[in-house]
Amino acid sequence: MDRNITSYSNSTLSTNKRKRHSNVHLSTLPAFNPSNDWRVYCISQRTNTSLLHYLIDLARKTTEYTIDTEHDCVTHEAALIQVEFIRRQSVVLLIEVCHLPPASTVTFWLIKSLLKIILGPSNIIYSWGNAEHELSLFIDYELFSWSILCQMKNIDIQTAFKT
Repeated sequence: MDRNITSYSNSTLSTNKRKRHSNVHLSTLPAFNPSNDWRVYCISQRTNTSLLHYLIDLARKTTEYTIDTEHDCVTHEAALIQVEFIRRQSVVLLIEVCHLPPASTVTFWLIKSLLKIILGPSNIIYSWGNAEHELSLFIDYELFSWSILCQMKNIDIQTAFKT
């Protein structure tokens, strides 16, 4: 029994040592500087309808996006959709699905309309992994339908990096 505890402790020490070494190595790298300007908007129940109208108008003028999703680290439930409008000045949306307004509100309808435009078949969606699969985990929030996901034009850039 003591042998297992010692083994676990050595493993933990080894992992911590590797993490420290990695942190020291990464701290010597230059700071990341994005190649273009960007703005971030958090989309939730508090989002102003004027902002959503502005974003809808901008989405109608944009044809390329990147999409990524995140899950709650405790519950493992779908929690965040991150969308980047690829433009000279990028716009990044952080859609907090656990903090959306009720489906009967104008704000919810505008968020749903915005996503319908973004995921439209004439746009290109770049993702790290299969965006249709990732976004399918958000269907229960009623922000988009299966039919919208099936018609989306997704380019999984992870596949290109594997080669």
